[in-house]
Amino acid sequence: FLHHPSAASVWTFADGFQRFSVQRTDAGADEGSMLPELPAAEGADVIVMRQNHRNPEPVFRLAEGLRADGVRRFSRKRGVSSHRIAYHECPTLDRQRPVLEAVLRELEEQRIEPGRIAIVTLGRTDDNPLFANRRFGRFLELGNPQLDARGVRLPVPAEALPNPDPGKVYFDSVRRIKGLERGVVILVDVPDPGPPGSLERRLLYAGVTRATTYLAVIGTPERVAALQAIVRGYTL
Repeated sequence: FLHHPSAASVWTFADGFQRFSVQRTDAGADEGSMLPELPAAEGADVIVMRQNHRNPEPVFRLAEGLRADGVRRFSRKRGVSSHRIAYHECPTLDRQRPVLEAVLRELEEQRIEPGRIAIVTLGRTDDNPLFANRRFGRFLELGNPQLDARGVRLPVPAEALPNPDPGKVYFDSVRRIKGLERGVVILVDVPDPGPPGSLERRLLYAGVTRATTYLAVIGTPERVAALQAIVRGYTL
């Protein structure tokens, strides 16, 4: 929210495609009914922001293909070779760890600071095998001060918890990491993208747009191919 005192107004920035849960208008409403989107619900004008300043071009193209809402935007981070997406295949989702180890080892060799890296699960953090065994190599470790040893969210206010450890790779679910970003994002537990407008695409969209420089996607060959097809299918 931004308050504009001279105009006595409040500006609201929202991304409806990151809205995962259905909110009912009242207790007796149909399951599919939702509250109107803000700010249009209050009669305010809606301005579509067509410039993407945060995500580099490859990430932007995947994100826009996942949106598929008919509104065309463009990225302001074109033509920078270090800004890219790397796709890594694993036979099955329960065999992701060796692939993730290789990705983290490569980032470590490039001297990327752990605090600039986030591993984002498209599934749950509870009992997630990647977090349960979160030491990678001699030094690299996953961390999140809001999660206990099993990946369950601690029942205390976020403001009462310590800040993330810059010496650890941040780990969280895509539902919880909305609003945060990292230079390097690694997506794990990647689902089938599903049809346009599906929850799976919304989750993927939120995950990929957390990356400001580099995105790594770990998935089965079928799911990697589906995401690459979405990138190829998106044209300005």
